[in-house]
Amino acid sequence: IAKEVGIRAPSLYNYISSKEQLLYELMKDPLTSMLTEYRVLSKDLQDPAAKLRIFVQVHLNFHLNSRLDVFIGNMELRSLSASHYRTIVSLREEYARVLQKIIEEGVAAGIFQAAQPRVMSLMMLGMISGVCNWYQPNGAMSVAEITELHAELAFRMLGVNAQPVPERPKAGFQPGANCVAMNFVQLGHLGDGVATGDLRLVGIEARPAGHRVACDP
Repeated sequence: IAKEVGIRAPSLYNYISSKEQLLYELMKDPLTSMLTEYRVLSKDLQDPAAKLRIFVQVHLNFHLNSRLDVFIGNMELRSLSASHYRTIVSLREEYARVLQKIIEEGVAAGIFQAAQPRVMSLMMLGMISGVCNWYQPNGAMSVAEITELHAELAFRMLGVNAQPVPERPKAGFQPGANCVAMNFVQLGHLGDGVATGDLRLVGIEARPAGHRVACDP
């Protein structure tokens, strides 16, 4: 990091209190950014289907522009202090609950089919997060195409055909923009014993606009 910004390594500590604090910020900032982005774009929406599409777009706008720190995020959660660990786990749960609420609203409105919205939300997060494990830059499909494909799959998981693409809000995150991204793996178990559980951050990376992705596993 010091080399990239043109300073000596000891000088980094003029800007950070510790390596653990830096690791914590790398894990926290993308979570809070995605939560904020989704809430900004969906604040005037009532339709659960529109909310789901926005959620998938925000999630993949991050994930399809991420890889560099995937390994660090996956392996170094254990390196956080106890208080920072609790904060990250809490943010992940908050993020998962956003999707769960969308699904619950859709079920209540008779739009979605999901006997277990909690489990369905975790399955869906696994699908839309797993793209970081296989996509290749400069591949056959654009970020927008991959995002649309995942949106269609998400709707089909809930028993409906993909909804028409809404007009994109003027404010907010745009596909292909330079951004930070994240990936998760599922850990642990739910309180009712279902072996799905909290979400582990496994990646953050900035990528330039205009890159394309491949679908080869």
